[in-house]
Amino acid sequence: MIQLLFGVPVLAMKQDITVVTDSIPVAYETGLMDIQTILCEGPVKNESLRINGHRVTEIIDTMDFDFVFLSTDGMDIPNGFTIYSYDEIEIKKRVMTRFKKSVVVMDCSKLYKRARIHFVICRMWIF
Repeated sequence: MIQLLFGVPVLAMKQDITVVTDSIPVAYETGLMDIQTILCEGPVKNESLRINGHRVTEIIDTMDFDFVFLSTDGMDIPNGFTIYSYDEIEIKKRVMTRFKKSVVVMDCSKLYKRARIHFVICRMWIF
């Protein structure tokens, strides 16, 4: 699976930024742009090249974030944002207790699609 990371180059325009990620492709791209990057450690989920497990949540528990960017597998109006992976829900829950502002990132194929696990965001804006 090839995932295009269109938003990552925008980060290079920012000063004094640190990216904390569980995504190997994001860590690779930000590293190429000389952005300070922290890749959480743990087992790799092969199909998505994401790190998961208790070490990720332990690292998150030591940090506070100005902004977080969260991915989603689906979004429908009555149910909000949803994901398929039980491994990701604990990470999302932990991150959601440590941020000032959040943005959910998705493409149009996720709209009106419902996965089995819900995670809550206080306000939803659809652009």
